[in-house]
Amino acid sequence: MLSIAVSYRWILDARGSPWHVRVAKREISRVPSIRILFGRLEVIDAQVHLWERDHPARPWVTDVARPPNPAALQRFRSREMTPETMLAEMATVGVDAAIVVSPSTTYRFDCSYALEAAQSYPDKFGVVGPIDPIGPDVASQIRNWRHQPGALGLRILIQGRHEGRRLRAGRYSAFLSAAERDGVPVCISAPGRFADIAWVARAHPDLQLVVDHMGLPSTQDADQLRQLPRLLALAKLPNVAIKLTAVPIHSREDPPFRDLWPPLHRVIDTFGLHRLMWGSDWTRVTGVLTYQQGLDYLTETSELSPSDKERLLGKTLREIFRWVPEHQPQSPTMRVALRRPAHNRPPRRSFHS
Repeated sequence: MLSIAVSYRWILDARGSPWHVRVAKREISRVPSIRILFGRLEVIDAQVHLWERDHPARPWVTDVARPPNPAALQRFRSREMTPETMLAEMATVGVDAAIVVSPSTTYRFDCSYALEAAQSYPDKFGVVGPIDPIGPDVASQIRNWRHQPGALGLRILIQGRHEGRRLRAGRYSAFLSAAERDGVPVCISAPGRFADIAWVARAHPDLQLVVDHMGLPSTQDADQLRQLPRLLALAKLPNVAIKLTAVPIHSREDPPFRDLWPPLHRVIDTFGLHRLMWGSDWTRVTGVLTYQQGLDYLTETSELSPSDKERLLGKTLREIFRWVPEHQPQSPTMRVALRRPAHNRPPRRSFHS
């Protein structure tokens, strides 16, 4: 469970010291009331997955040309992750809301299950969904996407040479141009394909891109962090934001994964916290770490200030995806954020720098 903000502890430890109380109150005043829930910061998970068992009313749909990895398919078959199950797991670890990334392994371009979850729990779930990037009606689908309750962004997979060739040949241009025109953020899953990510960002400079998993392959391998310089090179492209999803799978250590902090500080200092967001990638990481461990390495660390945690754990996500809770009136800061593209905002220095 996320601990009470450090600044709040200062008040408890101040023992009447006016200076400590003033500093602590000033720090707390910087956190909008939406992000203080019983003394803790709001936490939003940038990537979880929901699915139900394969049944005739909502059959699983797979890509015949590129069948899913058997191990991944078995993981989906071994259990369901319904909205209610996910909400219970979120409540256990202290996650307040999450973006549901509709799993292409089970539903391919059918986002209906994720959208139904967002409609049932609008303050808990938003949706990032894949649509067919070369479909004949892609422009109209994107034009109407954000009009659906809970629909926040789209996703595109560039996971091999085949998709990379399609990308460079212009097969995805209609999809990317429509998202750019209509202001729909696009999450891009392109493990190790940093040149393709840069190509998209340059070709569509007004498109907000969000790179899944720091652009790294989703394997439990600390050596993947050797690709960090290629990720950092994307920072010069202002329309690129990064999901820090499933980062602990690249650690060589047990929780709290202290060896991750040197590379994480490089990412924070290079991109700035206004372009970074935390995510668990639950449930892909089950069997490697628990949901709690996937959050605690950030919430329980002294490597980040309270305001750093506020931004990394939810504030950046809300701004980039323009996700305002239905029950919460927009603050002046959020209204400005919704008007200004995320990549046109000034950077913020990290606590470490």
